[in-house]
Amino acid sequence: MTWGFVYLATLLVGLLLAGVTGLLRAAPFRPEHQRLVIPTAEQHLGLASILGRRKILGTGLAAFGLVGLLGSVAKLGNAWAVARVSLGAAAIVALLVAVLRRRTVARLPGEGRVTVVREIPPGGYGQVSFHESGIVMAATSVDGELLPVGSEVEVVDSGKSVITVRRRLQHHDP
Repeated sequence: MTWGFVYLATLLVGLLLAGVTGLLRAAPFRPEHQRLVIPTAEQHLGLASILGRRKILGTGLAAFGLVGLLGSVAKLGNAWAVARVSLGAAAIVALLVAVLRRRTVARLPGEGRVTVVREIPPGGYGQVSFHESGIVMAATSVDGELLPVGSEVEVVDSGKSVITVRRRLQHHDP
């Protein structure tokens, strides 16, 4: 087994791992009325451990394989020097992906119009849509009241997997 083969195999495994986790997160097969469900901050820890670490590992492996393959093909040094440079490149790329992933973690919009798109029965679950972003999330009513489709609501708690909402109070100026 040659170093070139090791680098090529590592590159392919890294690309596959990074690509699969990216495809799972994007989920292009979701129905249109459920465009995007963004996990709450509490869920990001679990989701990051499942998808994020694999994506970081995958891009790191891909960088290691690519730099190693290019270094060994171009004969830029002995095998150990190329391996050290490849390992350094992998660490830098994995660190960059980790930092960028943290900065792009989606957040719930705090204000704006939030409307019930799937009825929320008393004590049950439905869905709400954030108009500015088009995000659809599972929701329950804080008051345990029926919230029909089209009701304007406000988010009371977003610390769990299902957000808690209440009917938005209409302010009338006399």
